[in-house]
Amino acid sequence: MGFLVTSVIIILLVTIVTYTVIGIVYSSSNTYTDLLPSLTSLSAEAQILDSGSVKTTLQSQGGSTVAGFFNVQFGDRTVRMKGPLVTPEPSNQHPALTYTTLLGVKNSFEFQIAPSRLFFDVAGGTNVKLPQSTAQLIVYTTPNEFTTIPLPPLTQQSWIFISILRDGRRFDVMYDDKIVASHRTDMYPMALPNPLVIGDKALLGHAIHMFTKSSRATPSQISALRASYSDMTGQPPVKFPLPFLPIPFGTVQTACVPGMPCNPVSAPPTNTLKAWSSRYA
Repeated sequence: MGFLVTSVIIILLVTIVTYTVIGIVYSSSNTYTDLLPSLTSLSAEAQILDSGSVKTTLQSQGGSTVAGFFNVQFGDRTVRMKGPLVTPEPSNQHPALTYTTLLGVKNSFEFQIAPSRLFFDVAGGTNVKLPQSTAQLIVYTTPNEFTTIPLPPLTQQSWIFISILRDGRRFDVMYDDKIVASHRTDMYPMALPNPLVIGDKALLGHAIHMFTKSSRATPSQISALRASYSDMTGQPPVKFPLPFLPIPFGTVQTACVPGMPCNPVSAPPTNTLKAWSSRYA
């Protein structure tokens, strides 16, 4: 009897310890660090991970995850109008200059967008149309060869949670909670010591809440991650910076633009009575 009780206790302890270890490993492998907690402009290139962290997190394992919120549009008209607006056929040459890298690791994988004349109809019968951008994912397998993965148009001026999920040679791309593209490359992507960056001088807009992981996240994990950093509308609750005022806010009511027919309220009222005179009087 005593042996039986001891055996049951040992089995219970082993079960508890096993589930505890599994829970710790599972929770640690599914934790995400917010690499971009504050609103960041896309009008200039910004580094999210240095080359060493990219190698450790995104290139040394069998899979990887890159995800974040983006609200983007094109800004630099000089850069925007380079070349035709027609998407070139995939080839073994470098991507067309009309495409701009929104995020990625140079010469490894790059999420690119280009101007287009497509528009997205906003739901609700508002007759509001938002511009869209042609999008593609470039995966470099050698210094001179790459695979082009076509993507659905990316709606501008609207928050979208973009996720790039890699499992070996398979790449999945998600917009918000939906997988929009899945492709297996012929060879593994190049592992070059380049940083993970976002933004370009040809772009306008902002990004916030960027995440990386050394394994491929599941679509359900991406949905949960997006929901934990967004409001009921699926957008991150961010406050855009106020426009710059050239004069102190406290003096706005008393300010008078030079050359305009006005006076500060602190000035004494002018005498509206004026003696009339004429050379004929």
